[in-house]
Amino acid sequence: MRRFLALVIALALTGAAQAQAQAQDVQRIAAIVNSDVISVYDLATRIDLAITAGGLNDTQEVRRNMAPQVLRNLIDDKLKIQEAQRQGVPPTQSEVERAMETIANQNNIAPSQIDDFLAARNIKRSALESQIQGEIAWAKILNQRLRPSINVTEEEIDEKMAASENSDGETEFLVSEIALRVDGPSDEASVRTNAERIVTQLRSGADFAAVARQFSEGSTAADGGNLGWVRGGDLSPVFRSTLTGMQVDTVSDPIRTLDGFSIVQLRERRRIVEEADEGSVDLTQILLAVAPDAPDSEWAAQRERASEISRSVTSCDQFNQVIDDLESPLSGPLGKIAVKDLPSEFRTAIDGLDVGTPSQPIRTERGVHVLIVCERDQPDAVAEERAKIARQIEDERLEMLARRLLRDLRQAAFIDVRV
Repeated sequence: MRRFLALVIALALTGAAQAQAQAQDVQRIAAIVNSDVISVYDLATRIDLAITAGGLNDTQEVRRNMAPQVLRNLIDDKLKIQEAQRQGVPPTQSEVERAMETIANQNNIAPSQIDDFLAARNIKRSALESQIQGEIAWAKILNQRLRPSINVTEEEIDEKMAASENSDGETEFLVSEIALRVDGPSDEASVRTNAERIVTQLRSGADFAAVARQFSEGSTAADGGNLGWVRGGDLSPVFRSTLTGMQVDTVSDPIRTLDGFSIVQLRERRRIVEEADEGSVDLTQILLAVAPDAPDSEWAAQRERASEISRSVTSCDQFNQVIDDLESPLSGPLGKIAVKDLPSEFRTAIDGLDVGTPSQPIRTERGVHVLIVCERDQPDAVAEERAKIARQIEDERLEMLARRLLRDLRQAAFIDVRV
């Protein structure tokens, strides 16, 4: 009996020791980021999330290979949340709850079912919430603090518009990207290896957008790495060459960039066909009539008279006053006319003409004309294109500012990795 009790006690003590060891392992520190701690449990549950969300194979080898990248992302999330708190725009619980509701809606379940939904997929709610907090914190910093500081000028938009005018027939690519940073020469080999492993998983059927959300360190990570439609002429030579040689719905090998490595997915390609729409103008004319068979001296005299009007008039009001003084029944408002419907010589004369500035004299079979644009309506397509280009320039600068800020946060932080 005593031997039996001794055995029971020994087994109980062994079980307690194992449980204590497991508890200690769970609470073991994986990294310290300034004043915040990332535990081994935090790392393990984020790996669970990445595997499930990305549709990756759940093996010990995959977990071991993923751990460094997942830990880097956890560290970045801590830095982003800390910076958001410092700048007075921390993620709130209500924002996290709204994000959780969005996830529920995307999966066609009620918000009250989200915990059961996550548990069935081996995802800890705390792991998902911590990732959401990092995404919200960074989005608020970028959109509320950095984006307002970016100024895109009309000249920059004009320059981009001019470049796009020559893009007829050019190829445009619908692209997604996973960006992995390289902090220094010592990281080069490990990041490349990690990128190659991600490519292997993607080519084995893992969902690109889900993997991008878990592993990409670019500003588009929260949007599944979506870069949208990109003109070939706007890409660097290496990206343009890579995408040109790819089939739709395929994934590239890792591409070395200035900041690290990129993996791109070509979702679609198309040819750009530009259809010019120059809008409409509110046009007024002065017509100095000349008979077709009039002598050259009369044509010259009327042309000089028209030139004097062009030189002296500086507004539509002055132009209308000249018309009143001329008492010419052939002169006056032509109304609002689509530019494409104007005679070619009129279109040429007003091309690029500022509102309120008279054109140079135009000779037709009816005489010598001077035109003035009193209002110019830019077509919606052009306005939309200008807004799109402005946003593109703004996003490019925001991406640069975001990379710079995150780099500065990493360099200034106390980071102690213990696993």
